[in-house]
Amino acid sequence: MKRARTEPLLAGEAQLISNHTHSQPSISHLQPSHPGSRGETATPLPINGAIHSDEVLTTTVNGAYINGTTDAEEPKTRFASKPDIPRNMDPTAPLKDHRRAAIITAVLQRDDPNVVLDLIRDIPPENGVPGLYVDCVLDELGHTALHISASLGRLKVVEALIANGANVHRGNYNGETPLIRACLLSNNFDQQSFGELVSLLHPSIRTLDTARKSVLHHVVALAGVRNRAIIASYYLDQIFLWIAQHQDGDFRPVVDLQDEHGDTALNIAARVGNRGLVRAFLDVGANRILPNKLGLRPGDFGVENEVGWEWLMSEPN
Repeated sequence: MKRARTEPLLAGEAQLISNHTHSQPSISHLQPSHPGSRGETATPLPINGAIHSDEVLTTTVNGAYINGTTDAEEPKTRFASKPDIPRNMDPTAPLKDHRRAAIITAVLQRDDPNVVLDLIRDIPPENGVPGLYVDCVLDELGHTALHISASLGRLKVVEALIANGANVHRGNYNGETPLIRACLLSNNFDQQSFGELVSLLHPSIRTLDTARKSVLHHVVALAGVRNRAIIASYYLDQIFLWIAQHQDGDFRPVVDLQDEHGDTALNIAARVGNRGLVRAFLDVGANRILPNKLGLRPGDFGVENEVGWEWLMSEPN
């Protein structure tokens, strides 16, 4: 029997909730749902802080990363863009700015894009470029208004931010995109709004965080948290549905992405013991014998009774 894992609120989200409890009736929906051990699912900073955030990537069959094409019509694998405010600055600086706190409060209170955009207009751009600064950092974790609105399922705000130039590939300080952040919380499951959110943020399905994890890695890790497996299944279904309907069912470029440990999402699904997710990945053609850096494959994690040991360990056709 695998032990379910839980995680306390991240520091910034705990402070955000304590500061704005009056504006959100159920603060339980702000609880991050990713596993508690950052050892297995960590998103550490690159060495010396160097990461080419906007580099476009593709993968070979063995998961090695190579430079990809720049065709705007082709889906791409890439790293998340870095926040505009460097991590080495005072991380509490955004929290001391009442204008940024007001934006967070507005998103927490209701799905009103006009209020949010009006408040963002009061923020001067960090890069000196005139115009609406929609990607401004709002908290010590590097989240933007798009991160927070996507996490809370504020679809009207998400749509308005994107229409005004918000970057769907923008990462927080761990490289987590708005789509990834939405998968770490339960709001879009509670509202059954994740399908619409994916349609708005779909260009970032293949955007990686600083640990080379895609949104699929985060979704399947969610299944290892107590009472979150059904949420993970819903999120995965909506992502797969979008790919089936809009990318001709071309699942392989995203399902076989490997993180910094060499794990695919299928490997993680097998490790957390969720047989339903394992079957879902096998059904879309995920590579069932691709090992991680320790040489471990999906079939090495004890799911053979349900999905068939021979199927997992055999060479794909």
